[in-house]
Amino acid sequence: MKKNKNILILIMSCTFVTFLLSCEDKLDLYPLNELLPDDVYNSAEGYKSVLAKVYASYTQIGNGGGRNDVPNDYSADFVRSLWNMQELPTDDAQDLWGAFKDLTDVNFNPGSMMIQALFQRNMFMITTANEFIAQSSDDAMTNRNISESDQSAIRTYRAEARFVRALGYWVLMDAYGNPPFVVETDPIGSSFMPQQINRADLYNYIEGELLEIEPLMIEPGENEYARADRAAVWSLLARLYLNAEVYVGQNRYNEAAEYSKRVIDSGVFSLSDNYSNLFKADNDSNNREIILPVTYDAVEGGTFGGTTFLINAAHGPDPALYGISGGWSGIAGKPQLPLVFGEDFETTKDKRALFGPVRSDGNIWVFKYNNMNSDGTPSPNPDGSTVNTDFPLFRLAEIYLTYSEAVLRGGSGDQPAILYINELRKRAFGTDYPGDLTSITLDELLDERQRELYWECTRRTDLIRFGKFTSSDFLWSFKGGVEGGTGVDDHFKLYPLPSAEMLANPSLVQNPGY
Repeated sequence: MKKNKNILILIMSCTFVTFLLSCEDKLDLYPLNELLPDDVYNSAEGYKSVLAKVYASYTQIGNGGGRNDVPNDYSADFVRSLWNMQELPTDDAQDLWGAFKDLTDVNFNPGSMMIQALFQRNMFMITTANEFIAQSSDDAMTNRNISESDQSAIRTYRAEARFVRALGYWVLMDAYGNPPFVVETDPIGSSFMPQQINRADLYNYIEGELLEIEPLMIEPGENEYARADRAAVWSLLARLYLNAEVYVGQNRYNEAAEYSKRVIDSGVFSLSDNYSNLFKADNDSNNREIILPVTYDAVEGGTFGGTTFLINAAHGPDPALYGISGGWSGIAGKPQLPLVFGEDFETTKDKRALFGPVRSDGNIWVFKYNNMNSDGTPSPNPDGSTVNTDFPLFRLAEIYLTYSEAVLRGGSGDQPAILYINELRKRAFGTDYPGDLTSITLDELLDERQRELYWECTRRTDLIRFGKFTSSDFLWSFKGGVEGGTGVDDHFKLYPLPSAEMLANPSLVQNPGY
């Protein structure tokens, strides 16, 4: 991607003028300043400022000054809430605070703050996108006398907003299965109660949206930094198709391989020479592996979600190692995590094993994310806690693994599954590379996914796809609330709809088992 920071500056400054969302009534849009829509949506520049608000819905809680769109709860950040829901119920991570025992025990509670937080953040993202999509229709632009040249740019912005909405719905479908469904044409106001959509219909909707916006998106690598392009659409389609058997009982491995190859064959992206640099404070520079990041900036728009959470909560005995002044000691890797690198992670030549010492409780410190620059200098953070490290929402290594798995599961491809696995291993071992593998099993590929993608919000979805999330044949510490782990009921493959949403919308039907 072009390293143009214009959109990032807009996102972090949080000075957007648009209709904001009430956290008490997420579908009730109202102005919190004197500007009306026609004052803002009057040019491509005005629309772009509102597009920044759409992207900021990943991380920000409002425009400042106490005018919050979502509750001022650090857990409601997109990456932080997604990370907790994707990593804590697995063999990747342990909650040291004890605040989310229902997650670590895989015994989910509809009243859990985190189950509410992920749902709420994604509904906020969707509603923010819906507002922009409604205001950028051809009719709306024509009525505002927007010039034809501006309309062309705005149609691209609109496609990006539809991508953000599709991403939000993919998360809700993956986590909750059957969420309420709202689009830009639905009425606005507290009297409107969105109806639930079943998982199969939502899958079809997401697929259709992504395929429809694909030709409308900017070419891979040609958009501003942190804005979605066509490769981001292909990446989300590849994820969608890889998990289609879970979502709708369909074998879509041909398509998973196809869209992975579109990213690979674009020629825009390449593996970073240094794995650890992907998760450092300057990972927005000289990096052709990250396809789409969620951006964080300690100076312009610090937040205690996202990578600030991942770095501070995971800090071990030496916070300076992370580029911070202190830390929270709230999360760690489960004892099983480092074992994927061998019985003794300290002797492995695999440079992806970014772990600190083993704790007295058997868990292990993880320093995969940190606020150091790739040259070893700390990145500025005025308060000593917030960080500048961007979160890689999609990166080429995941695409390699998706292609390999799709082909291994029977999908068609022009390269063998093992090819891209060996490319990842070459990067991981460097000069200590033990040589190419000639074949790989599905279980071995799952291990390779964990080695490459641990703590990147994929593990729960992976374990469900491989039939291991609830199984008694694949255990980790405190699975099922038992110290040595035990199998759990299959209904835990879906999270419950949050209690607060059930009370607010009587038309919703709770997922089975809750």
